[in-house]
Amino acid sequence: MNAALPGAGLVLRGDLLLGFAFALAAVVCLAIAGLAALIGAPLLAAHTGMVALIAYLALALAAAFTLRLRWPTPRFDAAAVRARFDVVAHAYLNGRAAEALAEARVLARQAPQEAGAWRLVALTAEAAGDARSTAMARARADALERA
Repeated sequence: MNAALPGAGLVLRGDLLLGFAFALAAVVCLAIAGLAALIGAPLLAAHTGMVALIAYLALALAAAFTLRLRWPTPRFDAAAVRARFDVVAHAYLNGRAAEALAEARVLARQAPQEAGAWRLVALTAEAAGDARSTAMARARADALERA
């Protein structure tokens, strides 16, 4: 995403100031490269255009690196998540909705960037009759799936 337009990933994650700064700088680089091609002086145009394109690629790499630093890939113990899921499923299937909801919330804390964990919170909250938690968990899952 940052290769097509540096800063786009940051904008989608809600970091508008930094994202638009990268995007503006990238558009300026593309404009310079385009103008250099229109100038017509072959050596100057080729050199200026090449420098602008290299700057664009550097911006793309910097934006991707910034995105990775600000939103690292979450690390969680898959075995612990699987075990917690089994506890949630057992409680839910045996009609213990409040216990299932409590365990699903623990699961969502273990894997907060996983939309599936929040969908499970929504399912168990609905079974427990907690409309507010159901709506909040669904909204969180939707947001994660859009990102």
